[in-house]
Amino acid sequence: ERHHAGVALIDPARYRLMETVREYAAEQLAASGVEADARRRHAAHFLSLAEQAEPALRGPDQRHWLDRLLAALGWFCYLRGDHREGRDWWERPDRPVDEAALAGPLGARVLTAVGFLAATQYDLVPARRLLESGSAVARRTGDRRLIGAALARLGYLTMHEERPDAAAELLGEALGHHRAADDAWGAAFVLMALGHVALHRGDPVGAAPLARESLELFRGLGDRWGVARALHGVGQAAFDLGDYGRAEAAWRERVELSR
Repeated sequence: ERHHAGVALIDPARYRLMETVREYAAEQLAASGVEADARRRHAAHFLSLAEQAEPALRGPDQRHWLDRLLAALGWFCYLRGDHREGRDWWERPDRPVDEAALAGPLGARVLTAVGFLAATQYDLVPARRLLESGSAVARRTGDRRLIGAALARLGYLTMHEERPDAAAELLGEALGHHRAADDAWGAAFVLMALGHVALHRGDPVGAAPLARESLELFRGLGDRWGVARALHGVGQAAFDLGDYGRAEAAWRERVELSR
């Protein structure tokens, strides 16, 4: 066991049982009469781990937690490029989700996460269905951070549907919810997306301050992924405005961070 940022962590090395031993152990567990309870406690442990990791995926310990997690969170799947794995979990006929739970905050997070993964794969029809459902559930919870996150992803999808005006409206509403919830990361993400919409509209003058504010927020949070993505918008706006020195500096920094 070691410690990182004040949290005790188990070493990431893993050992696997021989298949024959695993099968025998599974048979004994089933015969013991406590299998259901053991599986519930197993699931509770990894749910706790995932919930502990979620906020850390948006800050300076992001890389450490990405290395620690297997595959539990939508954002984790997105950052690691495991988009299909995240969707496969949702689309399994035996997915371990209580359908009643999808009517509350858990449902808002799950529907939004899976819908966003579908959107990043340009699978737009199921993405819209999932994200609209996630937004509706989020609104019913009254949690402004959840509402903002759902609307932000719906705005991201709408941008990819080549509907910049509708995307800007959704993202503007999302920004208001994130600011009201004092959610700096959510605001940074939305500002970045609004900058992309402005660039798509051919408005680098409007995009530049949005990209710069997004970059400032991500830098303050220590989120390297966010800094790299915001630098793209800063560089593109500068390039479109003819400020090639600023564009080159931003893009060079983004390349180094991405590496």
